[in-house]
Amino acid sequence: MANRLRSEWPVVVAAAAPLAVRLAGTYMRFLARRRRGVRVFRQALLAGGLTPAQAALLSHVYEEASSVRRILKASR
Repeated sequence: MANRLRSEWPVVVAAAAPLAVRLAGTYMRFLARRRRGVRVFRQALLAGGLTPAQAALLSHVYEEASSVRRILKASR
């Protein structure tokens, strides 16, 4: 039994590798869109007349709201 499980382990790893690559790519795209969204949000706040300190604070809160950890933590 143990030998059979040991011989199947490479198959499981080989099957999981493409999934891990796909998940990593999706996560990286999410981060890029998040950064872009925060930058646009900050620019809109500054264009609306907020001080740079206020815009920085609000954009930081906006960025934290889209944190994957917070989203997953809230779903529990």
